[in-house]
Amino acid sequence: MSYEYTKKIAKYYDQRAEGSTDIVSAAGQWTPKELTSEICDEISSKINFLNDEKIIEVGSGSDVLGKHLRTKCKFYVGIDISNSMLKKSLTETNEKINLIQAATHALPFRDGYFNTSIMNSVGMYLRDEGLLKKTVLEMERVTTKKGTIFIGENISPSRIYWEYTWFQNLNSNIQLLAKYYIKIRINLAKKSIFAGKWKEYYQEISFNLLKKIFKDRALIKMTDAAAFSIRKKHFGKNAQGNHRVDFLIKLK
Repeated sequence: MSYEYTKKIAKYYDQRAEGSTDIVSAAGQWTPKELTSEICDEISSKINFLNDEKIIEVGSGSDVLGKHLRTKCKFYVGIDISNSMLKKSLTETNEKINLIQAATHALPFRDGYFNTSIMNSVGMYLRDEGLLKKTVLEMERVTTKKGTIFIGENISPSRIYWEYTWFQNLNSNIQLLAKYYIKIRINLAKKSIFAGKWKEYYQEISFNLLKKIFKDRALIKMTDAAAFSIRKKHFGKNAQGNHRVDFLIKLK
């Protein structure tokens, strides 16, 4: 895992936090902003918390989800690589909250300390080879046996096309051609140093990839991402935005 790449991620989030006016804008993924509370409720209902649980959020960002999670559990810790994001977490609260600056693949807790580990809208940024797997295994390590891991808002290989705003604005016939174009450009970007902006493709997370990581140690359920589900509920076929997925992982 590249130290330089970790610094790059931290710098990206530092810039986002410093250029935003509130914690929702700093986080970036909560769209539309008016549905943030409802999206957080949807995530909670998927995980089905118990009040005495200890929860760690990996990549806690500006505390949008963390603020909600603390009402659902006994003990919460937020981990983030960006110092600016952690500072932003304190701007809209008077609570004493547990925040730690750390990398996703090196969590500073003992084995089995938490009942639930959560990582929402972070996986797509873990593009460095092996970093995603190391992060997931760290989440498993700090989670108790028969505990829960929630990995939310993931880019699915079958829905990668919806990551591009211009694609969403095309009519259905042209979208069929655009799918092949995007697939070819991403594959070329993985092999060529002359790929331009296409070199910065996001990490895709599939059901099969997680099955490969966990083997027979967990039961994995894939559903539409909470934000996507809530947008569909309100706007139906006119719902805008990415078509991502959530993974609920029950350890054995």
